[in-house]
Amino acid sequence: MGPTERRTLGSLVDDALDELYRHEERPASATLSAALGGTATDTTVVVSDVSLFQVTNVVEVGSELMLVTAIVSSELTLSRGYAGTTRAAHESGAEIRRQPRFGRAAVAEKVYRSLGAMETWVYPLVSEEYSTTDTATLFVELPSNTVNVERVRYQDPTTGRIIDLPGWEFHFDLPTTVAESTVALQVPSRVRTTDSLIVTRRISYRWRDTSESSGSGDVYTTDPIEEDTVDLPIAGQDLPSAWAAASVALGRELSRQDLDRVPEWSEEAARAQGVNLRLVRELYGNFYRRIDEVQRTYPRYNYRPFRKMGRA
Repeated sequence: MGPTERRTLGSLVDDALDELYRHEERPASATLSAALGGTATDTTVVVSDVSLFQVTNVVEVGSELMLVTAIVSSELTLSRGYAGTTRAAHESGAEIRRQPRFGRAAVAEKVYRSLGAMETWVYPLVSEEYSTTDTATLFVELPSNTVNVERVRYQDPTTGRIIDLPGWEFHFDLPTTVAESTVALQVPSRVRTTDSLIVTRRISYRWRDTSESSGSGDVYTTDPIEEDTVDLPIAGQDLPSAWAAASVALGRELSRQDLDRVPEWSEEAARAQGVNLRLVRELYGNFYRRIDEVQRTYPRYNYRPFRKMGRA
């Protein structure tokens, strides 16, 4: 896939919010004058400018939404973990935002989902060396994050040349008794167990758990926090943010074909649904343009050796 850049979930969320607020006024904000704990009993906090807030306002600190239920002097009483967000501890000096148009937790969820959307157009490839381990079946067990095998090569023991190997088969649903990862490559019988295979695998994007990863290897998570990281192609390191911003603005995913029909939508109906058509067109148009640029920079490798079809 070419060179990559490691991005944190938090930085991608920040970029998506910057895109969204280029067309919207950012919410008024103050700061916490004291730390706010993360327990169920931590429901009051002093803020730097209480005049900005009213009872029934929804406020946001970090990724947590809260409902203002009372105001006494410079202190807010809050209903924590509002709208399904997670209650968390917040430090003194943290920003508290009034009535945010785009919730940070909702944007983070879209950034997380964006990787699956990206894999449709821009998928990561890795080439690694393997050798067969089973002389009877000639299976090569592959890591569990393998989505597909794009190419198999080997070094000819006679000439030393690296050539493509035809006749291989990729299995992705094997029982664990055959391959513990359930994913394996089966090579033709002419391959010897001593031959070294160069396998180009299509893999999925994965979030790296920074709190667990160490010198002994990376640990991956399906429930990332803002400090966790993902490796993205250099030319497409902003794709998750672009997709998340567009998806949040519309409230759902929009295909390239649907984007062409956006001008046909009723402006009145869009306004009634709270949709800014100009913003949707711009954000989704930007995402698909960036996809095209990345594909030109890193063309996908779709080559597969010719296989002669047998007669029925």
